[in-house]
Amino acid sequence: MVEKYLDTVKEHEQNSQNKPLIMSATSKSVSSKTPVSIGIIGSGHRGGTFINELVKMPELARISAICDVSTERMKILTTRFGLKDTKQFTSLDEMLAGNLVEAVIVTVPDNLHRWAAVKIFEAGKDVMLEKPLAPTAEDCRAILQAHRRSGRLMQVGFVLRSTSFYRRVKAIVDSGVLGQIMFIHACEYLGVQHGASYMTRWHRKRENAGTFLLAKCSHDLDILNWLTGSKPQAVASFGGNDFFLPERGGAAHCSECERTETCPYQVDLNWHFITGETRPPGSDLCAFNDDKDVIDNQVVILEYANRIRATFELQLFHPVGGRRITIGGQYGYLEGDFEAGKITIHYNTDGRIEEITLKAANDSGHGGGDFEFTRSFVRAIRTRETNSAGAEAGLAANVIAEAVERSRLKKCVVPISLLEYEVGSIQGKIQHRKKSKTIRK
Repeated sequence: MVEKYLDTVKEHEQNSQNKPLIMSATSKSVSSKTPVSIGIIGSGHRGGTFINELVKMPELARISAICDVSTERMKILTTRFGLKDTKQFTSLDEMLAGNLVEAVIVTVPDNLHRWAAVKIFEAGKDVMLEKPLAPTAEDCRAILQAHRRSGRLMQVGFVLRSTSFYRRVKAIVDSGVLGQIMFIHACEYLGVQHGASYMTRWHRKRENAGTFLLAKCSHDLDILNWLTGSKPQAVASFGGNDFFLPERGGAAHCSECERTETCPYQVDLNWHFITGETRPPGSDLCAFNDDKDVIDNQVVILEYANRIRATFELQLFHPVGGRRITIGGQYGYLEGDFEAGKITIHYNTDGRIEEITLKAANDSGHGGGDFEFTRSFVRAIRTRETNSAGAEAGLAANVIAEAVERSRLKKCVVPISLLEYEVGSIQGKIQHRKKSKTIRK
């Protein structure tokens, strides 16, 4: 019965709220009576999301500054959320000068994460970095090295860990009711409008965001790592762009297309934040354009160091978007539907079936995870402790995604050395170990 592991679940969730994973011994705790002063760089879709969550907690945080290249977008956001006292900057250096902000939330395009994060750490501020950590493992390591040098706090935007759904799944796995875990199957299906949006914005180019699996599903990879308590030592993958092909399009831009009124893939500005200032001619690009180099479907197989096998599936043209997960163990298996908040456990010992229905802790995005994650960052600035995913988790997701892409392109199994998950230069570590072996000989 569910009661068998409710005590374990409660204990796990209590630990997840209190147990620190990252500590910054060099920084003093902020007074609990003083709202934390937050700066945000990047006033696009996710920047607006975090502003929306921060204004719900005025006793904990105040948005002191916003930085973006678009003055129009900053004006729209400050007006929308009533941020009359929030200063606006087009220069990150100017925003970081002095003591205006104690911490910065970074939501600029992924290929600018390294530039922004390193600057912020060098300025002595705490950082919350939207996922993925960076487009390349090299950039991730540079960010992590700057983080360690600074002694400041860092939190990576893996918001799924902050949801009641995945916390409960984690607690069930850790309780042992499923026995030894043998396999996990997870998937993310994007609804047609959501999937099509990625084919028209900056994510469609790998030079901007790395592989699409990394850009969209790095927190799904993180969930697999979190649930298994391990890291993959080998991966294999197949995938490609097989649906959003140019021959299926009607015209180069939606405004020129005769199918606009009936096409379900036309540009939906709910997935964009385009203003007159930032909307160049032709920004209503057709999702079936030929100016992209990312996949629209992919399957991944992962073998973890603790011998758990996992699969992950991604699709960008599903009628109804959502995340699903199945976890198989020696005593039974778990099925979960993230959007529905439903978990079902099937026991193979006596045929029993247990059903759990969860409600999101709040009405924010990602099943309530956006608010919980944002609040955890603000609280971490005060306490100098955080239970959210740290920088190393961000690097791990990137290492996996890069190995997966090598497998997809070469159509072979790709091994992953444990050295690749470490912060230092992988080439340097390998050379050092070879030299050590030579000396010992």
